[in-house]
Amino acid sequence: MPVPVNFSPWEHFQNVVRRIHNTQVKAFFKADLLDDDITSSEGAVRYACLIDDKDTASMVIARFLFFAIHCGYLESLLENVFYGIPKLDLQQKYTYVNQVTLLFSESYSDWKKSKKRNRKRFRVSFRWLDNPNTERVTQADVTALINKINHNFPESYGHYCGANSYIHYNPKIYDKRFVIPARNESDAIRFYERLFKVMNLDFDPRKLRKAERTITAVKEYKTILGEHIIVDDDIPLATVILKQAILHLHGATKKEVIISRNI
Repeated sequence: MPVPVNFSPWEHFQNVVRRIHNTQVKAFFKADLLDDDITSSEGAVRYACLIDDKDTASMVIARFLFFAIHCGYLESLLENVFYGIPKLDLQQKYTYVNQVTLLFSESYSDWKKSKKRNRKRFRVSFRWLDNPNTERVTQADVTALINKINHNFPESYGHYCGANSYIHYNPKIYDKRFVIPARNESDAIRFYERLFKVMNLDFDPRKLRKAERTITAVKEYKTILGEHIIVDDDIPLATVILKQAILHLHGATKKEVIISRNI
């Protein structure tokens, strides 16, 4: 069949690419996600990868690169040996000790109600298991860790991030200093007690102290009706909930998200 008179090479190319690319995207992500789902984290990422028939050439390229690089599709196609080099030798490895990172965030609904510029977030990390050998970490170990985190930091538990910070350092049991924002000492103790239960360590409130707040040396200004006004440098306050738990295994090339909540 000859090419039609009003044939558009760009529209033809876009239609072919869209069919092939969107099929790959849908196969790569979870099968139970709806095409227009942007409420969940996974759905929002997949929707950003899908090519629309109204996309410009630049948008098509942007979606393809986002899916191929940031979502990991290109890496999944890489063979175990690439150009004579083992795949694992090409990638950066996380070495030394296994580590868990807990990410806390203000809920989306609370953030929208507050009308603040940014959502309140903070993170805390700790070493997990004494033996850094990844091969000795079993699925049962990971499942037990997930259950312990969910038990101590359920979605019903909200930690209020106040203007103060509280430091805990006890080198006799753990040679790392923790710093968390809290409203008062009682809130800080409740948070640390939960954290140390996840770490299988005893919490000693006598090692807790309030951090000194430093005053910002450089003031930020904004212009209102021709007048320069100093921007309030108060620390944002909000209640945060555990949003994600990330596991970094010794010798692994990728971090594993073991808990992810849509809050």
